[in-house]
Amino acid sequence: MSNKIKEINKKMRSLQQSVDQISSLVKDTKSMTYAVHDEVCYIDELCVVLRDMQIQIERLEGKVDYLYKSERAKNTIMSSLDDIDEEMVENMFNEDCWF
Repeated sequence: MSNKIKEINKKMRSLQQSVDQISSLVKDTKSMTYAVHDEVCYIDELCVVLRDMQIQIERLEGKVDYLYKSERAKNTIMSSLDDIDEEMVENMFNEDCWF
């Protein structure tokens, strides 16, 4: 009977070690899950920032195109209006009514 009790105690200790190992793995898995969640949130935030930057880049490209076309138009008009008083042309450009 004593041997049976020792054997049962030995199996219970082994079982308890297995339970402790499983518990430790669960804690590690939980920690890793939180870490992965944090990384996913960080990646989502980066995506939002990148989308905002893309919108800003597109707006800047539009402004650059507008300025380039405006300057090209100004140069074209200036070269074709050699006989008009320069002050009149400057006033026209300052009023922004020509385009």
